Amino acid sequence: MIATYGRVLILGCGTCMTVCDAGGEREVSFLHSALRLAQVKSGDGTHTFSEYTLKRQCDPEYIDLVKDIVDDYDAIIFVGGPGATEYFDNPIALNIARQAAYRGKVLAAICIAPAVLANAGVLGGIRATSFWSERDRLQNAGAIYTGAPVERDGLIITASDPRAARQFGRAIAQTLTGRQ
Repeated sequence: MIATYGRVLILGCGTCMTVCDAGGEREVSFLHSALRLAQVKSGDGTHTFSEYTLKRQCDPEYIDLVKDIVDDYDAIIFVGGPGATEYFDNPIALNIARQAAYRGKVLAAICIAPAVLANAGVLGGIRATSFWSERDRLQNAGAIYTGAPVERDGLIITASDPRAARQFGRAIAQTLTGRQ
């Protein structure tokens, strides 16, 4: 039996221009496709992930709106791109990551965004990957850095760059639906 999932929150960088120029929009598109594909394959129409979050992911005020509703989502995904650095030390973003990990949610990040998870303190002893520029940050936070395109360690999923976005999306969908 494949488990169902409800809502997925995708958080991108601060400005749409940065997301679009840096591949963030492409990453979100691939994630969206992989999650929809998992929904279709399961045949269960209860799967939803908010189109609203996909459209609003470029809005810098959006993160403040979602800070207290982690429980409403089955997965929290941080998307990279240069604007993702806005979340590296953002107390709201760090708290969202901590809450997701503490509450047993799927927590994922791609490109430079795994730095958010590192700064939130949720990668200690976890196999993780990221864009090469964040390797030291992940290691200093206690992660077991692998440099692989995608790593899944329990409910935490990380990916290296936009080229790994499809595989990243599949790993998230598989984790959400209980498949390996």
